[in-house]
Amino acid sequence: MKKIDYIYIALATVLLLFSGCSDSVNTDKTDPNVYLSVTRAAHVDGKESINTDYTDYEDRVHDLAMLIFDTTSGEKIAEYYESGIAMTNSNTFVVKLTPGQRDFYFIANMPDLKSVLQGITNETDLKTTSMNTLRDLDPDLYQSAALNKGFPMSRVYLNQTVTKGGNIYQPTPFYPNGEDKVKLIRVTAKLEVDFSLSALTSTLGVKNVYFHNANRQFCLTNPSVTAPSAYFTDGMPLKKVNDETYVCYMPEAIISTASWNTSNNNTPINYFTIETMEGKTYDIPIISNNNNITTDYLKKATGNDASFTPDYNIWRNHHYKYTVNNLQQIEVLYTVNDWNMVYKSIYMGYGYNVEVDGTKININNTVQACPPFSVTLKTLNGITFSDGTTQKTFTDVSSTASASYDLNTAPLSGDYLQVIYNGTVMKTFTK
Repeated sequence: MKKIDYIYIALATVLLLFSGCSDSVNTDKTDPNVYLSVTRAAHVDGKESINTDYTDYEDRVHDLAMLIFDTTSGEKIAEYYESGIAMTNSNTFVVKLTPGQRDFYFIANMPDLKSVLQGITNETDLKTTSMNTLRDLDPDLYQSAALNKGFPMSRVYLNQTVTKGGNIYQPTPFYPNGEDKVKLIRVTAKLEVDFSLSALTSTLGVKNVYFHNANRQFCLTNPSVTAPSAYFTDGMPLKKVNDETYVCYMPEAIISTASWNTSNNNTPINYFTIETMEGKTYDIPIISNNNNITTDYLKKATGNDASFTPDYNIWRNHHYKYTVNNLQQIEVLYTVNDWNMVYKSIYMGYGYNVEVDGTKININNTVQACPPFSVTLKTLNGITFSDGTTQKTFTDVSSTASASYDLNTAPLSGDYLQVIYNGTVMKTFTK
């Protein structure tokens, strides 16, 4: 009788994956099985987040799909779908695979795609019917996401090696492209326009801010496969956050050639207009040059500086931030950065999760535990729990059991927490 090898590969740091429906597809029963255990976590640099923004919902993920294909044949190997994801959730799911080279596709906040994705059998069809397809962005998302309407997101990891190794008690971590976390990418960029006190108290004052030439469509493929051909409502007002700040969101726009001209609407260039209380208007082109600009912004952005070539592309998941200091002379400070936020980290043990979010620690069972079952959390290097102790032990075997603890301070660097299962150190959290 042929021996079956079981391989447990943990996506212990995969972004935004939750419990739900998963299937292996056309898996050869003669091959060894790989059980891919997946749980939510966050990005690598301590600045990203998932489902923590209760104000603007910029990091909201309420629906998720994962599809896995064989790299050589393109055949769909496995898939996973989750809908109605809560703002706080740390469930785990398992996908059955076989070893080999695999292509991973993640799609978030596209619930209407589920039936299409389920009918796909190969990677080529996924690209043509889903990833490369142009779709209109929901009109509401130009100004704000919501609890049940997050920004569409995607991420693709090609030619990932799935190998045998690890065991059910300590699964082997999965590192896509050498990173320790999967990162979902929004299809939109964020524009923020801030006015300094001097600009707001000038004789002109700010009446409103409007947006022009926002791309009407987006695609899940990163970067977009086509240039803009349709545009959202011209002159759309930005959302006024407060007296000093206006924001909006726009789909990625790949613009190969364009030049600024004061006599027309300047399609396809994205730009915003500042309207003063006296009715004067000032048009500000948006550029993607990866550097801060502190002087002569308009001269550079309109192509009137011979030493500077403006880049009018709008890149997804980037934050375009403008500070207007002087309305009389339109003194603009500009910066563009990756759109990053805060993070969580999590360890997925056999039948239990340990999640750290700042100073908050949560432990919960994902299945009915079998005795002996003892999970000890031990703080390190001067970090303690809020009651001054250095150890907490969790022994409840119920499938719904959970507990929460607080650290005395947020760890800044080094090892700060060990997870010990039945006397064996399974995980050390490090900053």
